[in-house]
Amino acid sequence: MELYLHRLKVRINNPATRPHRIEGFIERVVDMSTASEFQSHFRVTVTSFQWLLNRIAPLLESTRAAGHQTTDPKRQLLAFLWLLATPNSFRSVGSRFDLGKSTLSAIFMRVVTALNEISPEIIFWPNIEQRQRIALSFQASAGIEGIVGAIDDCFAGYPSRVSDIRIFRNSPIYEEFMNHPNNYFDEKQFIIGDKAYPVLQWCIPPYIERRNVTTRQKHFNTCHAKSRQIVERCFALLFGRFRRLKYLDMNRTDFIAPTIIAACVLHNICLNNQENQEIRDMFIDEGLQAVMNNAGNVNHEAANYDNVNAQELGREGHALRDRIAENLYPF
Repeated sequence: MELYLHRLKVRINNPATRPHRIEGFIERVVDMSTASEFQSHFRVTVTSFQWLLNRIAPLLESTRAAGHQTTDPKRQLLAFLWLLATPNSFRSVGSRFDLGKSTLSAIFMRVVTALNEISPEIIFWPNIEQRQRIALSFQASAGIEGIVGAIDDCFAGYPSRVSDIRIFRNSPIYEEFMNHPNNYFDEKQFIIGDKAYPVLQWCIPPYIERRNVTTRQKHFNTCHAKSRQIVERCFALLFGRFRRLKYLDMNRTDFIAPTIIAACVLHNICLNNQENQEIRDMFIDEGLQAVMNNAGNVNHEAANYDNVNAQELGREGHALRDRIAENLYPF
């Protein structure tokens, strides 16, 4: 045992056995990059990066005891973005940014926590004016009036084969929409989802195409599908921008959801700033395969309305969908 411990100590203290680290990568490579090169590597624009760094730098300052050197917030954020942007290992990314694996792991959790802390500023439900603009945009694309959003899920972390509708019903947003719909939707406004979602006053899926489906209902479904393409492109852009989300393999399962939220915060910040459209299209192309792979994983379940309020909203939803279908195809 003593011989083993001695050899282990020699191995640890021997520089030849330590992972090779790249010194000066930020100064010699990152800081010399063009704007498009920076966005290609880190998946965010220089403008978005600088805004974010200024916003969360105070949250990234270490609270360790005096005398310990802390990692510069810029290095922390760059390393975190590289981790999200690539499937590279922590050891590989740590070597690139001259960081130890344990240090990089701590940085990852610190940045995720900081992004979750500012998430209410970045991810929020649109106000009345914003909903009106969104509805007009959807109407211009496929003719359906009143759409203010589209819903779908990807790689939901529920055990076993749990249906979309059950996941939806167990979500805080479902409970909030059911109890306070007027806080989120104006009259005749709603979100759209695929056929796995329930028909409600504020949630309109397509008609189930059985043998007795009418021409009017088929036409509605065509317009509905065209409108719903936006959520597929949204997921594709998110997965293409942050490629680690395609295969999110983490030992800390309690950090999976916060990591996804952190990626969505970054994603929204990018959308709020001007981006190179060619690079954005490239991200979408890269992420489409992940979306298509998930498309066949839908687990359907009948929409059972388990209380009086849901039953009433279900009746109103069916009536609203029928009126929209008639307006789209009045023949």
